[in-house]
Amino acid sequence: MDALSITASIITILQLSSQAVGYINSASGAKEHRKNLREELRSCESILRQLKDESDDSEEGKAWSDTIKVLESPDGPLGRLSITLDKIVTKLQPKANENKLWQSLKWPFGEKEIGEIIAAIEREKSLLDLALANNSRKLIQGIKKTSEENGKRLLELTRELEKGSRDTKADISGLEDRMQFIQDSHECLHDDLGKLHRHDDDHEFHLFLNWLAKKDYSMQQNDFIRRRQPGTGRWLLDSTKFREWVDTPTTTLFCPGMPGAGKTILTSIVVDELSRRFENDNDIGVAYIFCNFRQHDDQQAEDLLANLLKQLQQFRPLPPSMKAFYQRYKNMNRKPCLNEISDALRSVMTTYRRVFIIIDALDECQSSDRSEEKFLAEVLKLKNNGTANVFVTSRLIPKIAAKFEGAISLEIRASDDDVGRYIDGQITRLPGFVVRHDELRKEIKAGIVESVQGMFLLAQLHLDSLTGKRSPKAVRTALAKLSTGSEAYDYAYQSAMERIEGQGPDRRELAKQVLSWIIYAKRPLTTRELRYALAVEPWERQMDEENLPQVEDMVSACAGLVTIDKESDIIRLVHYTTQEYFERTQERWFANAGSEITTACITYLSYDVFGSGPCVSRDELFERLRINPLYSYAARFWGCHLRSAPITCNGLIGFIQKGPYVEAAAQVFPGFQSHSKEEFPDQNSTGLHLPARFGTLEATCAFAEMMKILDLPNYPRQSLLFTPLLENIRKLPSPC
Repeated sequence: MDALSITASIITILQLSSQAVGYINSASGAKEHRKNLREELRSCESILRQLKDESDDSEEGKAWSDTIKVLESPDGPLGRLSITLDKIVTKLQPKANENKLWQSLKWPFGEKEIGEIIAAIEREKSLLDLALANNSRKLIQGIKKTSEENGKRLLELTRELEKGSRDTKADISGLEDRMQFIQDSHECLHDDLGKLHRHDDDHEFHLFLNWLAKKDYSMQQNDFIRRRQPGTGRWLLDSTKFREWVDTPTTTLFCPGMPGAGKTILTSIVVDELSRRFENDNDIGVAYIFCNFRQHDDQQAEDLLANLLKQLQQFRPLPPSMKAFYQRYKNMNRKPCLNEISDALRSVMTTYRRVFIIIDALDECQSSDRSEEKFLAEVLKLKNNGTANVFVTSRLIPKIAAKFEGAISLEIRASDDDVGRYIDGQITRLPGFVVRHDELRKEIKAGIVESVQGMFLLAQLHLDSLTGKRSPKAVRTALAKLSTGSEAYDYAYQSAMERIEGQGPDRRELAKQVLSWIIYAKRPLTTRELRYALAVEPWERQMDEENLPQVEDMVSACAGLVTIDKESDIIRLVHYTTQEYFERTQERWFANAGSEITTACITYLSYDVFGSGPCVSRDELFERLRINPLYSYAARFWGCHLRSAPITCNGLIGFIQKGPYVEAAAQVFPGFQSHSKEEFPDQNSTGLHLPARFGTLEATCAFAEMMKILDLPNYPRQSLLFTPLLENIRKLPSPC
C-alpha cells in the first residue's frame, strides 16, 4: 500500500472533522451524546488550527517543520485521528439507497460507543498538545509510548462500530491494512528522525528516567505558556537585570512578588524564552520546577533534585557510572539520599557548558521537614561550583529572601501594560453591550488597571465579576466598588461566592459541590474523577451516568474560582490565596462538606460492581481502576475524610461488614495489599484492618468495640486487633 494514502495532514483532519460536525448537527435524538461529540471535535479542531497557524507563519514555519513532520508521519496521531473521523463520517452520512429523511432521524451510536470515540480522540489530543510546545523530541517520546496501545484500542473501537453494518468484512479488511501499515511504519519514523531521539530505543534509559522522577513539569509548562496573553511579560525579558542574569554565568536572579502578581506565568515565559533561545545549542541545558502548595508529597528535596537530574540527563547518553548508580539502588529497592542525587546531578551538569535552573513559587514548597531549605541549599551549591544560573520566584518572605542576599533581585508586579493587554484579550467574555460600547470598554480597562495595583489575579477576578451584569449602569456601579489593597482578594472571593449564592438552586448546589471537593480533596482531582464524585447518590448501589455533570457547567457555575490545567486535566482553584480564603471561611460556605464527601466515598466503594472482591491479576485491577474513575481516590482517602467528618454509624457499619468490598478497597492501598491475591494469600483485610490504616490504635479499638456492642458476627475483637498484619498496618504512614 502506498504510504501517501495513509499519511494524514492537518488540513485533511480539519476537513473530516468539519464534515462530521455537519452530520452531527443534522441528526436528531441523543442530544447529550451529540453535544459531547461535537464539543470534543471542536476542541480538537482548535488545537489543529493553532498548529496550522504556527506552521504557516512565514517567520516561524521553518522552526515547526520537524514537529509537523512527526505529526503527519504514518505513526503520528493524525493517522489515527483520520481513521476515527472516517468511521464517524461513514456511520453518520445518509446511505444512497435509504430514505434521507428517515436516515436523518437515526443516531447510530450508543452510550458506550460515544464514550470510546471521545476517549480515542482524547488520546490523540494529548499528543497534539505536546506538539504545541514545538518540541519534536518530546513528541516522538510521546508517540513511542502510546503508539502501540492507541492503535490497538482504535482497532477495537472500529470493530465495535462495525457490528451490524452491511459492509463489515470489507471495511474491517481495509482498516486492518491501514492499522498494520501504521504499526509497520514505526521503524520508519525511527530511521527518519533518529537524530532527534538518540535514547528512545534504549529501554533501560527510559526505565532509569522514570525511576528518577515520575513527575513531568513540561505538562505544566505547556499549560501555563498557553495561558499567556500575547505580548505580556516583555518587561521582564527586556529588563537590564534579566539580560545581565542570562549573559553572566553562575548568577542568581531572585524575583519576589505579592500573591497573584503573575509569577508563575512569568516563570513559564522565562522557560519558553530560554528554551527557544538555546534550542540549537546542545551544550546549554534548561531545567525547571513549578512548586505547588497542594502537592507537598511530590516536593521533598530529594524529589525536586531528582527531577532536575532527570531533565538534564534525558538529552545525554547514559554513562556507565549512571547505569551503575541506577542498578545499585534498584537492587536495594530504595531511592538514593539527597547528597547522592546531588553528586549525580553535578556529574551530569559537567557535560553542559552552561545550565539554567528555574524554580517557581519556592514559598509553596515549605514543609515541616524544611524541604525547601534543603533543596535550595543544594541548588545554590551547584551555582557556586560554577556551572549553573539560578532563577527563583517566591512571595516576599524574609527567611527566603535572606537566602538571596547579594543576588540580582527584581520584584514581580503586574505592569499596567500587561494588565491592559489581558483585559483587551478577554473583554469579549463580557456581555454583548460591553463589546459594542467603545467608551464603556475603555472605562472597564482603566478601572481594573487602576484597582489591581500589580496583582494580575485580581484583574482576572474583577473581570469575572462583570460577566453577569445586564446594563452599562450595572457595570459602572460594579467598577466603582472594585476592591483594592491588602484585603482585595478576600473581598473578591466573597463577591464571587455571593454571585454563586445568587444563582438558581441547581447551579448553586453544583458550584458548592465542585468547590467543596476541590478544597477538601487530599490530592488534586481530574475532571473525570470530579464528575463521577458529583454524580454519586448517597447509598445507591450503582452509578447512574445520566447524573454526570458536564465539565463546562462545573466551571461556569463557580464564578471564576476554578480552572482546569489542560495538560493534566486537573481541576483546581485559581490560586493558593483562594484555598487560604476558604480555609478561613469554610464553616460559612461548606459546613457539611466533609461528611458529604465521606458519604460519597463509602457509597462508591459499596457499589455492586466491587462485590466480587479483590482482583486476581494486575491487568484486572488496572482495568477496574480505568473504568471506575473515582475508585482509586475513594479507596485511598475515605478514612482520611472520615477522621475529620464522621458520618452516620449505619452507613459505615454497612460498608465494613461487607468483606469482599473491604478487601477490594484495601487492594488499592500502596504498601497495604498486594496487587494479586495469589501473591499474598494470607494478607486478607477485614473491616477493622482498613480503619487501622488511616488512624490510631484507639480508632481501631473504637470500631471493634462498636461492633461488639452491636453484636456483629465474624469480628472477634482481640484476635483481629492484635494480628501481625494489623501491627504492620499501624506502622505504615497514614495517607492522611
